[in-house]
Amino acid sequence: MPVVVAALIAPSPSRAQELRVVARATGGFDSNPTLSASPENRRGAPAGLVVPDGFGRADLGLRAEIGATPWGRAALDSEARVYGNGERRAWERLALSAGTRAGRFTPGLRVEGSRYDASGTEDSAWAGRVRLGLGLDLVDGLVLDGDALVGLRAYDVGGQTDTLAGGGVSLTGSTRAVRLAGGVDLDRRYSTDALARRTEVVPWISLRVAPGPVEIELEYAAFVRRFDATSRDGVEHIARLTTSVALVSWLRALASVEVGIARGEADALAYERVEALGGLELRWGSERASSPIGLAPSSSEPARATAEGVRFRFTVPGAHDVRVVGTFNEWDPERGRLRSAGQGVFEGALPAAPGHHRYHLIVDGEPRRPAGAARYVADDLGGEDAVLTVGAEN
Repeated sequence: MPVVVAALIAPSPSRAQELRVVARATGGFDSNPTLSASPENRRGAPAGLVVPDGFGRADLGLRAEIGATPWGRAALDSEARVYGNGERRAWERLALSAGTRAGRFTPGLRVEGSRYDASGTEDSAWAGRVRLGLGLDLVDGLVLDGDALVGLRAYDVGGQTDTLAGGGVSLTGSTRAVRLAGGVDLDRRYSTDALARRTEVVPWISLRVAPGPVEIELEYAAFVRRFDATSRDGVEHIARLTTSVALVSWLRALASVEVGIARGEADALAYERVEALGGLELRWGSERASSPIGLAPSSSEPARATAEGVRFRFTVPGAHDVRVVGTFNEWDPERGRLRSAGQGVFEGALPAAPGHHRYHLIVDGEPRRPAGAARYVADDLGGEDAVLTVGAEN
C-alpha cells in the first residue's frame, strides 16, 4: 500500500517514452477463497464466517503500462482466478497519473477506477479514488511521501454505497539492489449501511531485494478497524513473501506465499488463511515506443566526474536542445544546457558538489531517461533517474 505521488496527465501513445507489458500464468492453493478480495473491498466484517476446505486455483494476469514521460503515465491491471469449486474472481484497474518535479519536491495527483467481480459473494463492486500527494527527496535514495484521498465504492448487491476519505505518510529508502518502505494510512469509510461505517488505521512495511536475476519482496500490513458499531472492532494481519528468478531476459519463474489472520470483538471478522502460488511471468518493454527522438549512449559512460564537477556527453540523433537536470543544479533546466558538438552529440561540464547525485535529461523540452548510466533509481513518478558520484566517493 505505498503512497502514490503523481499529477494527472493522460499520456499520448504517439509520444510514449516507454511501454511495459507483463503477462502472468500461475496456479496454486487457497485455504479460504472467500477472503481473496482485497481487505479494503470487503463490505463489512461478517461474524461466523465459514472457512471452506482448500481449493486448487488457476490464475491469468495481465499488466500494461504506457508513459508519455516520467511526468505522465497510464496503467491497466487485470487478473482472473478460477477455483476448484467453481468460484471465480476477477479484478480490473485503470490508473492515470503524472507529476512534476519542483526542486526536491514532487507534487502530484493520481486517479484510478476499478472493478471487482466475485461469484458467490456480495463483495462485487465498482470503485474509484483520487489521491493528491507531495513527495520530498530528503537525500539520495530517501523519499518522504504524504497524500490525501477521496473515493467511492458501489456494490452490486443490496445497493450499498461507501464514501472514502483519508490519507497517509510513508518513507522510502532505496539503493541499487534494496528498497525498504514503510508508512501509515488512515481511512474513514462513510456508508449507506450503518453497520459498515468505520475508521481504519493501516501501518505497513515492504522490503524488496533484487541481487542480479533474483527478486525477493516481503510485505506486511495490519488493518486496525474501529466500527461505529463497537462490537465489530478488530485487527487483520496480512503478510506476503514473493520470489522471482529470471530464466531469460523476458521470462521469470515466480513463487508467492500469503498468510492472513484476523481477530477481534464478538462480531468482528475472524479467520485464518494461507495462499500459495507458483508460475511464470512474461515481461516485455520498450524504452522508446513511438518516440521520434532516440537516445544512444556515447562510446563511454555519459557522465564522468572531473575536478570541476561532471562532464556529460550524449548522442541524441535529431535533437536540437539537450539539458541535464539533477540534484547538483536543483533540477533547473536553465543551469543544465549542453552544447552541440555536431552529428547529434551534445556535451558540457557542469559544477557538482562531492557526493551522490541523481539526474535526468530534457530533450527538446521533453524529459528523457539518460542512456548508458552505470546505475539507476526509481524517481517516484514511475520512471528512473540516473545516479553518479562526484568526489572522494567516486
